[in-house]
This record gives sequence, C-alpha cells and structure tokens, in this order.
Amino acid sequence: MRLGLSFEPGGKTVLERDCGQLPVFTRGHSQFVKNVLRGAPGGIPLVLFDYRYIVGYGKHRSTYQQTVAVFHLAGKSLCWFTLSPEHFFHRFGTLFGFHDINFPHQDEFSRAYFLRGKDENTVRVLFQPGILSFFARNKGWTVEGGAEHLVIYRTGYCKPDEVQHFLNEVNQIVQLFA
Repeated sequence: MRLGLSFEPGGKTVLERDCGQLPVFTRGHSQFVKNVLRGAPGGIPLVLFDYRYIVGYGKHRSTYQQTVAVFHLAGKSLCWFTLSPEHFFHRFGTLFGFHDINFPHQDEFSRAYFLRGKDENTVRVLFQPGILSFFARNKGWTVEGGAEHLVIYRTGYCKPDEVQHFLNEVNQIVQLFA
C-alpha cells in the first residue's frame, strides 16, 4: 500500500490477462506466478510479480526466476523486440538465424546487449540515442516490447525490501519507451 500497489498472493490468471504474447512468457514449461502487485505508481498501469519457468527435463533442466514488471502502454504500438544482456553464445547466434542489431556509434551498448526484433528498421528507430546511452550505463536488464506491452526484468527475484528501488529503476526504463 505504501508503494501505491495492491497485492495478490497468487497469479493464476496474470499471464493470460496481463502479459500479451511476449517471448518470456512462452519459454519453457511449468510457469508459476506469485506475489502479484498491481497499480500505476508512475501513471502507467503496471503488474509486478515473481515469475518462474523451467527449460528442459531431468538432469538437463534449468529453472529461471525473476521479478517481472509488465507495463500496459495504452494507445502505444511498440514494435516487437527483445533486448537482453549479451552472452558468449549470442556470438554464435548468427549460425542459427539470430541477428543482433548493433549500433556502430554505440559500441558500449552493442557489446553489452543482444537486440533483435521482427523489423530491424523499426527497432532502430525506436532505440534512439537516449535509450542506447541509458542501457550502455545500466547493464543486466532484459526488456521485451510489442504492441501495448513492455516487460522489464533482471535475473533473480527482487527481495521485498528492494521493491521500491526496483520500481524506481523500471519506471525510469518505461519512461524511455513511453
């Protein structure tokens, strides 16, 4: 309540009702949502929750968990894109059909992040210098956008005493795209 958000302990319908068709919610299996917070503390409707999913089975299984912020940008039509921290394996992605959108004038951003989208030209227009500079200075975020939704998260769950700081950070990011 202090944050201007309402709390729901479970989240059975969050993925269907609030999240659109963004990639993070289509990965793996055994998706689980808990600790749902709702509101519009920065003026933009937000659903914040802890999200877990599993990829693989048996001894080849990996569990991913993160605190996710889903913003609904009413009236906005974002191009479909995914921005994530660049890893060693991304360098081999071109062999498997993945294309990293780089910006030659923003080497720090291009080294730190793997950016892809359905329409490269539209993604390039969206990622203005201010957005590129922000992420060059603030590493580790994953941002997915499409239609009226923007999803922002980092690896791992946010501890309850860190929620205010996390909200401040994601509100700063959503303002870049809004």
